[in-house]
Amino acid sequence: MEALTPATTALGGCKDEDASVMQTFLESLFSTLRDDIAALKQELAADINDIRRNMGKLEQRVDSLEHTHDSHNKELEEHRHKIIGLRDKTADLNYQLEDLENSGRQERPPSPPAVYVDYNSREPPLLSPRRSRRRLHLWSFRFRG
Repeated sequence: MEALTPATTALGGCKDEDASVMQTFLESLFSTLRDDIAALKQELAADINDIRRNMGKLEQRVDSLEHTHDSHNKELEEHRHKIIGLRDKTADLNYQLEDLENSGRQERPPSPPAVYVDYNSREPPLLSPRRSRRRLHLWSFRFRG
């Protein structure tokens, strides 16, 4: 059996010539792997930068949509209040119309009797606040004495 050298024992009992071929092959393989890994890292870094850029754009778009959504909600709330106000006004007008229709069908209440003032009386007439103060004034001149 051949004597095992450190190179042959490291490569599973191969001879030195085979070991040097194997070592060259492995070095080229590792070199290729390092190059491929470096290229993949660069591609990955470029992809990550693209993703970050797109995320920034998406965040701006989301902010814009949220602002638009908020403004639309405010407008919607304003319109709801207007609609509620219009419904209330419509209901009031319907009640007034109904009252007018009902009052037109019923007899009107009799008007209050007219106040008769006896100007020859020594007592002042009972005048409502609506009556003219002039009548009371005229009465007071008539009975001074």
